[in-house]
Amino acid sequence: RADRVARVVLLVALFAIPGSLTGPLAADLSAQNVSARAYLSPANGVQVGRAFIVNLEVSGVRRFDEQPQIPDLEPFARYLGAGTSTNMQMVNGQTTVSLVVQLRYQAAQNGTYEIPSIGVQAGGQTLRTDPVQLTITAGPPPAPGAIRSTPSTAATISTRDASNEPV
Repeated sequence: RADRVARVVLLVALFAIPGSLTGPLAADLSAQNVSARAYLSPANGVQVGRAFIVNLEVSGVRRFDEQPQIPDLEPFARYLGAGTSTNMQMVNGQTTVSLVVQLRYQAAQNGTYEIPSIGVQAGGQTLRTDPVQLTITAGPPPAPGAIRSTPSTAATISTRDASNEPV
């Protein structure tokens, strides 16, 4: 049991320390083809005011040589932020690894738009994604009785005395 725990700890340490992989696993990783693609979540379009994600997936690497450029999608979408995840999978002795950057935006105006190719430096290569089509549709009208948030430009102040008469 102690031997098994030691092996698990060693494997976790190897995966947690960048550049620490050696032996057949490192060879599997270095032999991978490096490729990049972009895709949307949700894939079938989004309504004005809703969030969507431009996913940048780079396969065959665990890190970027340089951070990718964040596409400016103004005026049809506003950038909200980004997150990154690394995925590693071992199947039948083959190890695959990929890095996914999720660029989060809020749709601002309806129409069909092209998200441009995204360039990234990874695995000693310069990679480019294909452009991606995004369809933004008008949102549904507000439900009857829904509170609309419209800014007020005037304020009324009234004061009443104990007999409820205006002062």
